[in-house]
Amino acid sequence: MKLTIREFYKTSEEDNWQEGCIGNMEDSIVDLQVSADSQKELMEKASEILGSSYNEIDEDDDSKINFETIEDEHGLAATGEEMDQWKQGKLRLWHCTYTAFVTLETPFKLSRGV
Repeated sequence: MKLTIREFYKTSEEDNWQEGCIGNMEDSIVDLQVSADSQKELMEKASEILGSSYNEIDEDDDSKINFETIEDEHGLAATGEEMDQWKQGKLRLWHCTYTAFVTLETPFKLSRGV
């Protein structure tokens, strides 16, 4: 039995260090699969892949996990240097939320001659 995330729903919005999120929200589907044997391992794997240091189980649906990141214009997790430049107003970055539905994968044996 494995826990699996088949894809992520991503929302992104430009984030200003002083003003917070300032609009221009975009959304997309990220076709990325992650599987693990436990909830903890699944959350750790997905966090590492996404570059997310924060994740939480959704308040309204306990089969969803939300992962938060700050990304550059290319969709890559911001580096420490980029974060410093962003805080000084020298660089634009985006606040992103990746929402994932977790499913339980169970093996199924097919019958021959059906």
